[in-house]
Amino acid sequence: MHKYFPDWYREVSLELDQQELDLRWKAIESIAAKLTKEQCFNLVHQLFMLPIPDNNYLEQFRTAFRDTDSAFPMRGNDRELPILAGATIATVLGVEGPTATCLALSTVCVAFGEYDINPPVTDIVTEAMDYLENLSIKTTKVDEIKSQDLPTLNIQSHLKTIKELIDANNRDIMLSVSPMYEMLRNINTFCRKNMECIRGLTEIMNHDMTNLHEELDILWWIYNQTSKDTDSRFDSYEKIEEICLLAGKELSNLVKSNVGVFAADMFIRKIISSGRNQIPKQVKLSDIINMAPKQWRERLVSDIVNILPPFICPIHLAVKLSVSANGNKSWSSFFKKATRLSPNLKKSPLDFSLQFYRESLFLKLL
Repeated sequence: MHKYFPDWYREVSLELDQQELDLRWKAIESIAAKLTKEQCFNLVHQLFMLPIPDNNYLEQFRTAFRDTDSAFPMRGNDRELPILAGATIATVLGVEGPTATCLALSTVCVAFGEYDINPPVTDIVTEAMDYLENLSIKTTKVDEIKSQDLPTLNIQSHLKTIKELIDANNRDIMLSVSPMYEMLRNINTFCRKNMECIRGLTEIMNHDMTNLHEELDILWWIYNQTSKDTDSRFDSYEKIEEICLLAGKELSNLVKSNVGVFAADMFIRKIISSGRNQIPKQVKLSDIINMAPKQWRERLVSDIVNILPPFICPIHLAVKLSVSANGNKSWSSFFKKATRLSPNLKKSPLDFSLQFYRESLFLKLL
């Protein structure tokens, strides 16, 4: 059971006894064990008390708890549902895998919107961030090549034994079958063990070369200070709003892992501050959308093949709407209706870039 599970109930003035908590947790473990990547959206939306895409989801979710506790209410428990969703997410995050990564990225992306905060949200967002950070460190860790004891093979010794047997028995080759078999078996063992070792070393080298390739690409990107998508230097853009999205998207393209790279904020900060003595503390969402290079936005939208979850990928949706509006700023009203976010939302340039970076990583999973 999560250490904060009982606390979340108390924070919303709900009191459950230990037996009820145990039954709830039993259902949570059952749901977490069966959760698929496709079901992550519903769970994250439930945590943040946002509209749930699947109309049947809440009924199925409640039923899972009714199956372990016949007294579990099937309605009128809206304050409890975010707690159960948060606990389920935390349980899934305890085991590395595609579903956990999808949940972590979804949770962090939705948290950008600063929707109504329920007791589990702050803790779960922190755990999602920790999951992504720890896994990114683990993914880029250089594997240690351990020495292995490999079998030795002395073919000359085997051949000598066979020759001596043949000579001692009037060259009756049948008497040498057993030592020949033993020699062949040793050869087979020798080859198999060495192939296993070579395969393991190859996997380690491929992994380390992938990491090295990623590091070199990112370092050259930072050193070169030039956009890979537009072939223009970042300091050639007069306004920082023009490059917020560029920086986030290009870093996501350079990253090989689904969980991202450690210290992404430092890399992006280096890019967006290129050639600038001062960075504004806040910029408007509508400005970073409208001022991003138009042709770049059009290419970006043409590459999007999946339906954009509005609460998980709000900035990508804003870009898509701006392109559809063809320069008309009317996209703002559609955006606000779909995401519940104001186009005039103000955050730091780094916050917007990091959000676009995380959304881009999330879209890779779809």
